[in-house]
Amino acid sequence: MRRIIGTLAVGGLLVLAAGTAAVAEDADAEITAAQHDLESAKNHLQAAPHDYKGHRTNAVKHVNEALGETKQALNTSEKKEQKAEKKEQKQEHEAEKKAKKPR
Repeated sequence: MRRIIGTLAVGGLLVLAAGTAAVAEDADAEITAAQHDLESAKNHLQAAPHDYKGHRTNAVKHVNEALGETKQALNTSEKKEQKAEKKEQKQEHEAEKKAKKPR
């Protein structure tokens, strides 16, 4: 009986972890799509024939800043995912230890 409860607890943690990872992947996909759009905008701006009294140059500068922010966002997300993964592994390990522990 204890083994079944332990197994169910570990299984529940795995389902919860998978759901959390899916939400994070969706968010990352949106940031990645934004990066691609920003790169496209940057290419169009750089291909423009005039500088429009410095406005094109300023726009490229702002796009580069936005690209830097999206890169930081993805790095933050990756670190957060790694931290959550370690926490989940620790919880799984603790659940397994409890399930094996004789009472």
